[in-house]
Amino acid sequence: MGGQSDGEGREARGLAAALAAGVYLAYFDRAMPAAVAPLVKHDFGLSDTALGFATATAAALAYAAVAIMQALLDDGGRRRRDAALIGGVIAWTIGTVALAFAGTFRLYIAAELLVGGGQAAFVPAAASAIVAAGGEAKLGRATARFTSASTLGRSSALLATGLLIGAIAAAGIALPVLPAAWRTVFLVTALPNAIVAVSIVARLPRASAGAATAEGCSAAAPPIVLIGGFLVAVAPVMLIQAVGAWYPVLLVRIAALSPGRAAVFAGAATLVAAPLGQQLGGLLLDRRPERRQRPAATIAPALAVAGIALALLGIVPGLGAAVTVLVGVDLVLGIAVAIGLAGIQSLVGNERRRRVNSIFFALVTLVGVGFGPLLAGRLSDRHGATGAALAGALAELAVPALAAAIVGHLLMARGMRYRRGGGVQGD
Repeated sequence: MGGQSDGEGREARGLAAALAAGVYLAYFDRAMPAAVAPLVKHDFGLSDTALGFATATAAALAYAAVAIMQALLDDGGRRRRDAALIGGVIAWTIGTVALAFAGTFRLYIAAELLVGGGQAAFVPAAASAIVAAGGEAKLGRATARFTSASTLGRSSALLATGLLIGAIAAAGIALPVLPAAWRTVFLVTALPNAIVAVSIVARLPRASAGAATAEGCSAAAPPIVLIGGFLVAVAPVMLIQAVGAWYPVLLVRIAALSPGRAAVFAGAATLVAAPLGQQLGGLLLDRRPERRQRPAATIAPALAVAGIALALLGIVPGLGAAVTVLVGVDLVLGIAVAIGLAGIQSLVGNERRRRVNSIFFALVTLVGVGFGPLLAGRLSDRHGATGAALAGALAELAVPALAAAIVGHLLMARGMRYRRGGGVQGD
């Protein structure tokens, strides 16, 4: 029995490693349309509104729709998980290839919808499997492994895509059927997805592969606790997405950098600070497991510190201050993001985790990607297109994020009191 358990543990860890690579590629591919946006705008003759829809909104809407549908259909069984993992990576890989060959704007949008839908099937199932492989004792570090892979994918996409476009254009190696360098980039970056898909298939557990039984015991967290946990966990995601989207522009405005140099500074700082923060958050949780039930105790101070730091940029501008603030904000919000997601994982058992994660990631995509950057832009427009105005807008965005975390904490506390009082049977 012990040997079987060890073998299953190795199998789960091998699958988790392959899935972490898949998560990295999913977030890399999700960020690529932003990297090629100016070229797509030129080739298709798009307005800024149409470009914004093509760059983020289309995939986000598809992601949310498929994730919610998956939450409704998921029975917690291994067969559904395997289908979501394999089908998801194949679908978004086909969508990425289709982006390369899209001859019209409508076809480009259709390809983006396929990418978003495929990732919606893959990411929640991958997150659940990665967390399950870590076990209860290492839940924080397992969650941080997922968040770090997603952050590294998103952060490296702009830099890597820019370098690839430059190399392809300089070498003249764009394919005859894909005359634009950005089209060839989509085709090239789809290749690792196929390799990861094969790796995942090879590592999927064969024992009980056909079973539709659940993979663990359920934690009967009351709905009010889950709603509160969602509010707490989404709050730092909304702020960090807004900071990531606007920080290159902020560096241009307050430090007089070129767009290229601003992207390099912002990307390099995020590439280091955010994953480091997430790993620290995971370690903190595993050493202090009681924090899983009170994530807002860490997240609320992190949001307050980030807001104050961003507000100071309006008073002390300059490149050094801006990069220091970006590193600090990414670090504390990285801790907060990891703790928030781990808090969600701790509220549910393995067989409910994929369903809950599907809903959570749909919410994160709609609010974090769609709402955070947009609201920051609107707040900035209100005060004028200056560096100080944009820094102030990002600082102001910390206020509703902090309010959401506090409300979520109160809901979780109320639900936990009800649970301890015997209203709901716990684990």
